[in-house]
Amino acid sequence: MAVPLTENKFNRPENFSASDFFIDNLLPTIEGKEGRIPLVINGDTRALDDICQHCFFGHYLQERTSTQAVFLLEKDMLHTYVPHLLLPYGKSIQIIEPVSLKQRLIEVLSELIKFHQVI
Repeated sequence: MAVPLTENKFNRPENFSASDFFIDNLLPTIEGKEGRIPLVINGDTRALDDICQHCFFGHYLQERTSTQAVFLLEKDMLHTYVPHLLLPYGKSIQIIEPVSLKQRLIEVLSELIKFHQVI
């Protein structure tokens, strides 16, 4: 079925970003700080730049310096998605808070090691 052409036109707003539009509509908004946990990461500037520009992390960024980034996330996100998203950064970053995320990252790495040790 063909879509008929019409005289209607859509004028794209100046400074419109499709990426920002989708992220703003896909990820939950941060309306209050209740139930949210700060994720504090230290690292080299390039790694932190990359993390802060990531479509997921950038949405939750609260503070940023040249050596540290602070995000405000829900606890369940911290222990499910975040460890896997941070693994590729290896030793270029260090999780400062929360300690529970450091422990979860160790669990994820241990599971990965065990998986690859199976012959």
